[in-house]
Amino acid sequence: MLSAWDVRRLDSYARSMVDWHVITDLIPTITPMILDGHFDRNISFTQAAILVGVGLQRRTIDDLQAELQLDSRQLLANFIKVVIRVVKTLQERGASEAGRSLPAVRVVSNSTVLQPLHVEMAAAAGLWLSIYKIIFQPSHICNLRCCEEKNGC
Repeated sequence: MLSAWDVRRLDSYARSMVDWHVITDLIPTITPMILDGHFDRNISFTQAAILVGVGLQRRTIDDLQAELQLDSRQLLANFIKVVIRVVKTLQERGASEAGRSLPAVRVVSNSTVLQPLHVEMAAAAGLWLSIYKIIFQPSHICNLRCCEEKNGC
């Protein structure tokens, strides 16, 4: 759940008042909410890949830069666009209402078993595979190679 202080930090980052390192602890919290559609905002596949890489896989911007073959400034520009959308949605709903609309934390006791780890891992792998297939379709890669052979587009 996001506190009023967390929303304020996101807002400061969205207005370029603080560095992105100030909100890195919030990224794993907001990534599942964004990908599950809690914010009613569409994001691009590049933005989804950045969120999955940074928020779920805990990769650095340098790792994503090498993997996605994008400049770090482009990665951070796409990331700030997502944060701006999140902040706008939170401001529209109000911080207290947004906290109530987010999924509740499940308390697990010793006698309760939710799902086996392999089931959760298979679901996460399926989500990542579908995103990966969309982003790295063979037709897109072929178009990029053809473009490079012609000395740019």
